[in-house]
Amino acid sequence: MSEAIVVEGLVKRFGATTALAGVDLTVAEGTVLGLLGPNGAGKTTVVRILTTLLRPDGGRVEVAGVDVLRDPDAVRSSIGLTGQYAAVDEYLTGFENLEMVGRLYRLDIAASLIARPRVLFLDEPTTGLDPRSRLSMWEFIADLADGGTTILLTTQYLEEADRLADRMVVIDRGQVIARGTADELKAQVGGQRLELTLADAGELLVAAERLRPLALDEPHVDETARRLSLPVSGGVDVLAEAIRRLEGTGVDVLDLALRRPDLDDVFLTLTGHAAEDDTPPDDDGGTRPAAGREPATTARNS
Repeated sequence: MSEAIVVEGLVKRFGATTALAGVDLTVAEGTVLGLLGPNGAGKTTVVRILTTLLRPDGGRVEVAGVDVLRDPDAVRSSIGLTGQYAAVDEYLTGFENLEMVGRLYRLDIAASLIARPRVLFLDEPTTGLDPRSRLSMWEFIADLADGGTTILLTTQYLEEADRLADRMVVIDRGQVIARGTADELKAQVGGQRLELTLADAGELLVAAERLRPLALDEPHVDETARRLSLPVSGGVDVLAEAIRRLEGTGVDVLDLALRRPDLDDVFLTLTGHAAEDDTPPDDDGGTRPAAGREPATTARNS
């Protein structure tokens, strides 16, 4: 199977800020690559370079067998690009705005497919959508992939990548920190996760201290969700031990479960923070719009 996208040693700087520091990735024809990372990781910068909208400072980039610097027109004739939306119509309700964005995305993707591009770039296509619209968009993207379109998908949603991508590349601070299938990435973390949801977020630190001896690494505390997660081993025995250690502490546990690691655990382990943590700077060293999306940018076939 030949490669539809080849990126070697990609470097991009914005003043004193290095947005990309030697990114390498490939995408086989007819497959979906999920490019994962938090805000500011460099995802959009990669897409802008691959779609000829931004010149790199170093490295080699080929799309559909064409060097993006030597023949950008030929590259543009082979690709479609759907960007991000930031606009909110103040005359519409919140639900109506969500519906509008979902329809605009489907229209934008459809427009990018008019000339049947060999490669389609989807830059965070479901950020800001309600759950129903997101599921609909996932089905739409899956149909495109089943039809043989090569897709590079950037996303902060790990569930989205798990569902749609054949392979994934994780970048953080402009560098590739992991790559592989979803199962391969999960295998890097290994073990199990002991997860507790408490009635009171104020009791999280108490629970973390009591359960710390069971953890293979530092516990992760999510105050918003009132959730405590610990990497553990030992199967069901660790559940009984966790309950014993919390007895008499007054900690009110709403839910206690033992589960396999998911992509969120992978991201947390690799980067030290969750994929959807807010990171103010965008890829270009500025700040993202207040609505959380960038204006749409589209590259159409010439």
